[in-house]
Amino acid sequence: MDISKVTVRQLLADPRACELINSVSPDILRHPMLKLVKGKTVKAVFDMVPDGKVPAGEKQKLMDMLSAL
Repeated sequence: MDISKVTVRQLLADPRACELINSVSPDILRHPMLKLVKGKTVKAVFDMVPDGKVPAGEKQKLMDMLSAL
């Protein structure tokens, strides 16, 4: 999965991606702001999340895992 091109909407339509996200951080898919970023790319959303909210290492791990799909 090319997270620089795949939108959040497309990601949410992929059961494998949702299962992967839930296995790492289940709160992500329940976050109320998710509705507002469905048209953005997955990478753009990860870039918007401050390291104070989600540590950089955790974000990178999740991005790597999604990229491998």
